[in-house]
Amino acid sequence: MIHIIDKQSDEIVGIIPPNEFWDDNYHRSLETTAETFDFTTFADREYSEYLTGRNKVIIPNEDGDGGYRELTIWHAGKTHKDSLYIEVFTKASYNDLRKAQVIKPQTLKSQSASTAAATMLRNTEWSVGLVEGKGSRTIHVEKHTDPYSMLKRIATEFDLELDFRIETKGNKITGRYVDLVQQIGQWRGREIEFG
Repeated sequence: MIHIIDKQSDEIVGIIPPNEFWDDNYHRSLETTAETFDFTTFADREYSEYLTGRNKVIIPNEDGDGGYRELTIWHAGKTHKDSLYIEVFTKASYNDLRKAQVIKPQTLKSQSASTAAATMLRNTEWSVGLVEGKGSRTIHVEKHTDPYSMLKRIATEFDLELDFRIETKGNKITGRYVDLVQQIGQWRGREIEFG
């Protein structure tokens, strides 16, 4: 099931049932932190009018832990085959942190991962969630940057991984959280060899 979220109100404005979308492809790279979700659906349903640029979609977490991923629609185009369909392309909504504000040069003296991340997320719609890092570091911000780049740097400094998640209640998003964890996912003991 795909929930469609209005870009202004953060409310659910449409729901696409599982049998009404196909060719869905979810990709998430921990190395590059890229996250995309593409799918095709009908262009003549009630929800179709909301599949437009900058609205968002919510999909279940791939881990099956009951969590959700939020992605922003960056392109939705109608296509003709046997009937009219919409191809939708989305990118992770946390990419908006790249344009949220400018972080000025500064020194974060003896900061925990949690405190440093909270400083970078101030005045954004994201908050610090679960933080597994211990200790403190002094981080020098030498040139103007953005919250997303700084979060990646903080994660590297504390040897942690970033995980972005949302929480919902009823038909509304109630929180957007950045977790800094030791490891995303878990090792299940499977190894695949080709050749």
